[in-house]
Amino acid sequence: MRTRHDGGPDARRERGLRERYGITSVEYEFLLGKQGGRCAICQRLPRTQRLAVDHDHTLHGKASVRGLLCMTCNRSLEYVVGAHERVALLHEEGRCACAHCRYWNDPPAMIRGRVVAGTPS
Repeated sequence: MRTRHDGGPDARRERGLRERYGITSVEYEFLLGKQGGRCAICQRLPRTQRLAVDHDHTLHGKASVRGLLCMTCNRSLEYVVGAHERVALLHEEGRCACAHCRYWNDPPAMIRGRVVAGTPS
């Protein structure tokens, strides 16, 4: 519930990023810059909304953040996740090169299995 003293939209956004994903707005901007301001899957620039923080719902905090996606790609991942399991052999052999699978196998918030979204340099 909003109160008169909730700090305004910037403070609410900061609080939301921290509570939901364990990142700050500085870390969000770092990841956005790392992605060139574009969706990590389709590479389109956002038109009207900020990019959504894609995260693993089974984890909490920075370790769960995979990257920033446009709403279309973020929604489409729920369908790709199931397909990902069905075509695991293609992925293991490196034969699947669709944008969703490249993102899923190498999310921009990770480098060599280490979270980098929270470490702007």
